[in-house]
Amino acid sequence: MNEPRSTLLHTLERGLQVLEAVAAADGTATAKVLSRQLGIKIGTCYHLLRTLVASGHVVRLSGGRYDVGPKAASLSRHLQRRSGPSPSWP
Repeated sequence: MNEPRSTLLHTLERGLQVLEAVAAADGTATAKVLSRQLGIKIGTCYHLLRTLVASGHVVRLSGGRYDVGPKAASLSRHLQRRSGPSPSWP
């Protein structure tokens, strides 16, 4: 799926980048580290994290750390159950 960049939602792309970075950090991600790592403003990072927490894709742990939440885990289970070849992506 090669959509023109002008039709993509930048905020959604950043939110997915945050989710991927949280998953890669294995429960050690903080807003400050994610902000620096992804090159986004700290306020924007907090907004994205709050949205991901509210949707259940991310959970907030003690000490201001974040990890993957139950909604993201359910996406993984769905992918594992799917039979047949995976759709290709760019």
